[in-house]
Amino acid sequence: YPKSRITSLPFILFFFGVMLVTLRRFATAYRGSAKGTAHKKRAGTLLLGHIVTYLASLDYIASFGIPWYPIGYILIFAFIGISVHSIRRYRFMAITPAFAARQIIDTMNDALIVFDPDGVIRLVNQATCNLFGYHEKEIVNKRPAGGMVNSIVFAEQLESIVRGETVRNQELFYHTRENALQALSLSTSTMLNPAGEPLATVCVVSDITDRKRVEQEREQLITQLQEANRKLQAVDKMKSDFVSIVSHELRSPLTTIKSFIELILMKPNMPEEKRTKFMNTVNTETDRLRRLVNDILDLARIEAGSMKWKMEEVSVEEVIRDAVASMGPLFENKGLHMTTSFDAPLSALTGDRDRLVQVVINLLSNAAKFTPRGGAVHVAVRQERTPDGQIVVAISDTGIGIPKESLELIFEKFQRSGDPSAGAIEGTGLGLAIARQIVEYHGGRIWAESELGKGSTFTFTLPSAGHGAPAQHEL
Repeated sequence: YPKSRITSLPFILFFFGVMLVTLRRFATAYRGSAKGTAHKKRAGTLLLGHIVTYLASLDYIASFGIPWYPIGYILIFAFIGISVHSIRRYRFMAITPAFAARQIIDTMNDALIVFDPDGVIRLVNQATCNLFGYHEKEIVNKRPAGGMVNSIVFAEQLESIVRGETVRNQELFYHTRENALQALSLSTSTMLNPAGEPLATVCVVSDITDRKRVEQEREQLITQLQEANRKLQAVDKMKSDFVSIVSHELRSPLTTIKSFIELILMKPNMPEEKRTKFMNTVNTETDRLRRLVNDILDLARIEAGSMKWKMEEVSVEEVIRDAVASMGPLFENKGLHMTTSFDAPLSALTGDRDRLVQVVINLLSNAAKFTPRGGAVHVAVRQERTPDGQIVVAISDTGIGIPKESLELIFEKFQRSGDPSAGAIEGTGLGLAIARQIVEYHGGRIWAESELGKGSTFTFTLPSAGHGAPAQHEL
């Protein structure tokens, strides 16, 4: 200033003018801030720092011969210290768009991938690295197929999607490095430059594996509930059918027995021939009533697991012949032709002889019911030439047949053929259910084959002695 004199005046005015304006702005910011806030503390600190450093301008006094110099250096160092403290203490107070965007990207739970127009990955966040199991440097500046090498199929799908139109929540599957399968939901959007040209493609990927698993579990639960509801409805219908059928089957023989007994009592002088006929009818109905009660009790005991089984070595020929002999009178009365055939030799069985006879009787009785007068019933027994050598018994008839949709149902309790012509034939629908329970207990299986109007064949298998064991009954 002493050397330049008046020519230094513009600089002096500019310097002090800027100083005053700056101080005024800091003072205004300080006064306008709420008490106790970080913003007020920052404004106050910067205001103090600039006041201190402006005092360093007093070094100009040395130009006029006053020994103040170099006191200003001390004040400048004080300003630097205050400014460094302010910057370090309050540097995060200024939230710029770039700063906020980076923080948001890094805190996203979903994976973010930014592609350039050439399909090269330019930016990923930490969630992307966590999801795909890669470090950022392994996939940035590469195409997906060049970086995500452990799942080429997914990488190629991703490149195809990025080159196409915008998608929303498109589901893809990704195999991790541990070969685990992840379900992903992918959405894309295109960023344009001011000229309207594609600048980048932003891809957001969400891991929906847990959600898909929950949805599948929910669907399975719904299916199970629907199946349980269907079974409950079937049980309810079965209960109604049981009450209806059993009440009818019990009432019919009881009504007949009571009526004929009353007639005999009312007419003591009834002719002996007529009395004998009535007594035979009463005897027949009594047997029918006994069979119904026995069937119900047998089925209940088998299902409850309280049936007492007498397991011993049994000859299948004797079982068949005893059952056929027991059913002989019924076949004769109805005029049915009964034949049997046995393939020799046949191994012995291990089972309950009386229950196996009951199976054959139930099947023969069923054949007799649904075979018109003059028809034929044939029992064929053979032993399969396999390592376990199971015995196969097939009972065929020339009856009315069974609809295909009823072939499985007829082995359920109180279920009968869906053929309308079978409705007039008496029966409770317990015989086949009991037969299935007994056969399955012995480790075998039973099924039916039929053609409407041409007859049916009921077949069951039993393991020969020493092969297999009685199956544990399941309710």
